[in-house]
Amino acid sequence: MFTETGKVVYLGAVRSGISSRTGNEWKMQDVVIETQDRFPRRIIGTIRNKEHVETVNLSLGEIITLHLEPDAHEYGGNWFTDMTILDITQNGYSRFVKGIIPTTPTQL
Repeated sequence: MFTETGKVVYLGAVRSGISSRTGNEWKMQDVVIETQDRFPRRIIGTIRNKEHVETVNLSLGEIITLHLEPDAHEYGGNWFTDMTILDITQNGYSRFVKGIIPTTPTQL
């Protein structure tokens, strides 16, 4: 896992469906941030948890920290990397947890 902090520049449409394997509903949403380095980079991550998609409440222009888990897969002889968003924090507080709960050990 690694983290990147930046300004939200894109919020993708919420995608949803029903799992053919479990029959449960799923939702996902892409989030793109732009780092505030000397040479800014754009990083895309995907929220893959239905409850997190429904409660995250992000706005364009917000400064947030993405906690990302990369995973590579092969398709048609080419390799791709997916970046799953495990958590989004702002000022040290999780956006995925209801209420304000510190996420760093020094704040507990």
